[in-house]
Amino acid sequence: MINDLDQDLIRYVIKRERKKKKLVLEDLKDKNISTATISYIEKGEKVSEEKFNYLLSKLGLDQSKLKKYVAEEEENIQELKFQLEFIEAMLDNGDIDAVMNQLDKIRVEDFHPLAPNTYFLKGRCYYTEKEWKKAEQNFSHAIHICHQHSLNPKDNIIALCYKQLSSCSYNQNDLEKALYYLDQGLEEFSENKGKSDVKYTLLSNKIYYLLLSSQTEQAKQLLNEVWPLIQQIELTRVVLDLYKLRSILLRKSKLYLEAIECCKEGIRKGRRSLFARACLVNIL
Repeated sequence: MINDLDQDLIRYVIKRERKKKKLVLEDLKDKNISTATISYIEKGEKVSEEKFNYLLSKLGLDQSKLKKYVAEEEENIQELKFQLEFIEAMLDNGDIDAVMNQLDKIRVEDFHPLAPNTYFLKGRCYYTEKEWKKAEQNFSHAIHICHQHSLNPKDNIIALCYKQLSSCSYNQNDLEKALYYLDQGLEEFSENKGKSDVKYTLLSNKIYYLLLSSQTEQAKQLLNEVWPLIQQIELTRVVLDLYKLRSILLRKSKLYLEAIECCKEGIRKGRRSLFARACLVNIL
């Protein structure tokens, strides 16, 4: 086994070669290798090196050729990542038509490592247009292909999709489902996969939806757990949301002076953030 290569790319290349040859698992099985073993290899599960190399030979590959293909695909993926980041920046600027046009030009298989990201961005487009059902279809499909093809995205894209699904449900007045999706997102979130603020957005939204669902005590308990971590949160919007939620809960507890002070501190933080942005713009 080639241990110094990205295992996700190894799996992708092997499955891609099988699909290119229009073979199903049954076509490759024989007395030396079972469909289960082939499936294990394509899912990235450990098998003996003998079985691994045997499958390579049946696909017309060897270790050298596999390494070459993985290196080529790694370069292609870096280019696609850059393209998707650019598309997301366009989306943040509201260029929906241009974004959809760019996404439609991207042709990747559902088992491609970045396929979930393309569906996520399509979902965001539909979400921005308030087409909740189409948005849900794309977010759900991104999650589905991750599980179906044992994809292991390194950017918490699954948690992000659940966050967006929750927002879709909220916008359709289904708080129960919105809370369910938030819990799924928190379960899927991994500290080792980047975009740490996804976690705090999920938590902030959960506190808010609990409040809307009249689950005040649960909201208060969750906020008390999150509050000591507020200095770790980089997204100003999430920080300000937490200050707002804290002031609401303090007011509900009739702690009016504390609620006012919390509001004032939130305002100060918001102003400092705006000042910092203005300074950055002047510097640039």
